Amino acid sequence: MESGCTFIVARQGDSVIGMLALRAERPFSLDGKLERLDQYLPAGRKPCEIRLLAVEANRRGGVVLRGLLRQLVDECDRRGFDVAVMSATTRQLQLYSHLGCVPFAHPVGTADALFQPMYITRERLIEHAGPSLGIVHGARHCFSTGPVAQAPAVARAMARPLVSHRSEAFLADLNRARAGLAAITGMPHAAILAGSGTLANDMVAAQLGATGAPGVVIADGEFGERLADHANRHRLPHRVLRAPWGQSPTPAELRDALKAASAKWVWGVHCETSTGVLHDLDALREAASATGAWIALDAMSSVGTIPLDLRGVQIAAMSSGKGLGAPPGLAIVAATDEAMALRPGGPRYLDLAAHVRTDAVPFTQPSPLIAALAEALSGTDWERRYDAVRGADALLRSALAEHGITPLVGGPAASPAVATWVVPASRRSSDVAESLEHDGFELGWRSQYLMDRNWIQTAFMGDFPRAQVAALAAALRRALARPAG
Repeated sequence: MESGCTFIVARQGDSVIGMLALRAERPFSLDGKLERLDQYLPAGRKPCEIRLLAVEANRRGGVVLRGLLRQLVDECDRRGFDVAVMSATTRQLQLYSHLGCVPFAHPVGTADALFQPMYITRERLIEHAGPSLGIVHGARHCFSTGPVAQAPAVARAMARPLVSHRSEAFLADLNRARAGLAAITGMPHAAILAGSGTLANDMVAAQLGATGAPGVVIADGEFGERLADHANRHRLPHRVLRAPWGQSPTPAELRDALKAASAKWVWGVHCETSTGVLHDLDALREAASATGAWIALDAMSSVGTIPLDLRGVQIAAMSSGKGLGAPPGLAIVAATDEAMALRPGGPRYLDLAAHVRTDAVPFTQPSPLIAALAEALSGTDWERRYDAVRGADALLRSALAEHGITPLVGGPAASPAVATWVVPASRRSSDVAESLEHDGFELGWRSQYLMDRNWIQTAFMGDFPRAQVAALAAALRRALARPAG
């Protein structure tokens, strides 16, 4: 029995009818037969070795071989291997070539047992044999900031027939969604509107406007700048406290800005999605408390991805289509009694209090979206989800750091749910992202602010495929390491 190997075995009853072994540790058997084995392999890959591939003679080319290979792909994806070497018997070269294996160097062994060194990449195996393995070439694994993949139960809820927003079934789903939001945010009230996160921030701006008081908007990324634009459009008296993208204002700068503006509110983004900065909510609470200011928060990319305690926050904007794992299309505003008491003028649809009645909704709502949100909130083990997000983030960052690749933001200020990666100046972010899409990984890159800066993003939101994180790290490493052209 070979040591240091993972064995994949096909059995029928008590009989072994097929097997292969995957060796992860060097030296491989081929290391002892060829000098400088790595010179023959594609650069920037993480190799393993396939050993002892054997299938009963009367079962070759059928379901047994396909099953072994499918399990091999899953195991390699789980552990981040993206190329495998093997010693192929010269009697079966046609089979190995059919699978996409590439011969290299010279045959090894003896005249009676001659073997051809070969390698195969994940892409070639899927290109040549993917459909027969049940793997669709170009299948998507979603690691973008949205829209995110939904859990099967959420997708089923989304497929329910439309019902009236006056019906008991609709109100039951609506109240279930509200209860779920209160449980994971600590906020007592939640307005749920048909619209995007931008609409939620418009409602926040309307409530801030009703205070009649000046405030401060924090802007250190794309979405902070959008809050400043909301404040301008709603004609709120305010100052903008800016910091370079990827950084945050210091607590002292924040306190000084609030005092200089005589601010009665401060409005910022909790997780700045454009850069991956997770702002220090405790520092914001301390500064606001020192000046008696309200806190308004854009929590689009933090709710549902990290434990969220919004005590001390008066009003917060969210959306259905990111960390909550529901389809996009619902704007959410969570609020305290204090914020609910304000009565802004302006558009009726932005009347926060009207949306928070427990016995009805003021305007037509899309019942499938409400049902899907309710299912996402009530059907998720949130502590387990937060652990999964942290674990996936740690695995991705450590796997890439081994190769000198680090995201824009690291350390305590980094969100575990979003990472922004700077593409080398010699490459175009669109080319890198499209190569990743070819490998089956859907990332964030098409937003104009990302393209302008030659950035791409990975995100752990919604029902992301945790088993594919190691494969994502390997694919991202390859994509960022590939030479231009």
